[in-house]
Formats: sequence, C-alpha cells, structure tokens
Amino acid sequence: MCQSVPVDIPVLGTYTMTLKAGGSGTPVKAKDLYIDMTDLQAKKGTFTNVDIGVATGSMTKGQVNPKDHVDPDGYAQQADKVEIIDARQKVWATSAGTFELAGLHMNIAAGRHDCF
Repeated sequence: MCQSVPVDIPVLGTYTMTLKAGGSGTPVKAKDLYIDMTDLQAKKGTFTNVDIGVATGSMTKGQVNPKDHVDPDGYAQQADKVEIIDARQKVWATSAGTFELAGLHMNIAAGRHDCF
C-alpha cells in the first residue's frame, strides 16, 4: 500500500505525507475503513455487498460519520468487505476503527511526492 497526501502550506510551499506498508506478501488490514480519495489504483479489487453511487450523507456502513468530513451530497461507495491488492491511492483523509500496517514507513518531505 502506498498513500500520499500533498498539502500546500502558505509561505512554506507544498509538503507531502507518504505512508507505505505491506508488500512481499504481507497484507495491510483495516476494519471500518473510510477513505476520502481522489485516485485509487490496484492490481485487483474485490468488493462484497457493494453499494456504488451512494450520497455521502446517506452512507450506512462503517463507524465513521462521513457527514463530519465531506459534502453530504458527494458521491460515495460502500461495502461490507473490500480486498485490494497492491493499492496506490491519493487521499485527503483516512479513518479506520482498526488499521494494521505491517512494514510501516511514514514520512513528510518538502515538495510533491505522489505514490504514482
């Protein structure tokens, strides 16, 4: 998994927080995961009991209340279970009830350093 969050800071410029985990057959696991993303790429994605095109304010799955994070009229997808192989994503926010990150490496660096 690779997740990058670029942030423009007035006067200082752009900084990117990058989180990498998993790899070499070691999975990253999450429960009650909520991701506010602009881009997701993966080798494979399996979604169980998926709802696509849900208004963000009408989401019913997971513990996170998206009304606290985003436009309630925005576009959303929710599922009971998700398996994503080799995820690379650009996100604004990630929340989870539990997030197990084997092989975790997180850093912040000046400039824009997207995962892909």
